[in-house]
Amino acid sequence: MGDAVVFLVVFLVTLALTPLFKQRAASWQLVDLPDTRKIHDGPVPLVGGLAMGIAFLAVFTATRPVGDPAQFLGVAAAIVLTLMGGALDDLRGLRATPKFAFQIFAALLLATFGGTVLTHFGSLVTENVLTLGRWSVPLTVIAIVGLMNAINMTDGLDGLAGSVALAACLGFGYAAGAAGDAAMFTVICLAAGAIVAFLVYNAGSPWRGPATVYMGDAGSLLIGLLLAWFSIRLAMSERPALAPMTAVWIVALPLADMGTIMVRRMLRGRSPFVGDREHVHHILLATGLSPQHATAALFIASLALAVFGIAAEHAGVPSYVMFYLFVGSLFFYGAAAEALCRRLGMRKPR
Repeated sequence: MGDAVVFLVVFLVTLALTPLFKQRAASWQLVDLPDTRKIHDGPVPLVGGLAMGIAFLAVFTATRPVGDPAQFLGVAAAIVLTLMGGALDDLRGLRATPKFAFQIFAALLLATFGGTVLTHFGSLVTENVLTLGRWSVPLTVIAIVGLMNAINMTDGLDGLAGSVALAACLGFGYAAGAAGDAAMFTVICLAAGAIVAFLVYNAGSPWRGPATVYMGDAGSLLIGLLLAWFSIRLAMSERPALAPMTAVWIVALPLADMGTIMVRRMLRGRSPFVGDREHVHHILLATGLSPQHATAALFIASLALAVFGIAAEHAGVPSYVMFYLFVGSLFFYGAAAEALCRRLGMRKPR
């Protein structure tokens, strides 16, 4: 089955499943209600992630792009656990301990049985390769769980998390195609097809109104898991499609937003896990952008960061230079975001 056909099949399956799940969302109690941190009006079904995940799993199982049976089962098990845990979180609102527990377990499945392990960071701080040794599995789990939650935190506007994930898929897809990694290119096409179909229902516009379905934690955590899988597999394969630091640039926007806002919360004496309205999309809204324009701006920014990272690697820029540039950008963005939040009166009382 060709990659275009795979993309089309998962797109159509997701497109068909979503309205079916929407009809049952209320009886499943998978409905998102507005509150002080959410800007939508009225209840919205939280079943987009389930539709994407089930469509992805169905076509993934039918095509079996990952040939090794153990790795296929490991990846599939990690996806199923993420979907189930995310749906339970959408339904019950899990506390931090059980929420992180299923995420860590899913990451362990992906790292061990799924054959997705970070063995090195490349030339991260000097020209020498920074190998991880016995820290490989623990740091892999941290990286996977971190990206899962970064995408989860990005899911704050109609179409935003899906658009940012699609930009990352374009970056990873280009890298896989250029390196001739047919298996990973097919899997990335699967993910992209599901995301595009979800955006048909989720991307708001002035012509068709706001989103009619949300992905929920089941969807955002699943997308984060898949993007972590793509980045690690492409960077750690026998013939790497990209450097580890390039993978970081492809998912730079959600990572930077999550990292800086958690540090800013801790510096003010607050828990890094207590939500607020100071993410980058909240800042753009406070400056006067509409939700649609803010989503479009962040999609373009995500795509630009991915292109920048890939172009820099092709140009021969050392990974350690890209690492220091990334760290410097984090400091600059964090300081700018903090200043803007104060200037725009967005500061939440302690």
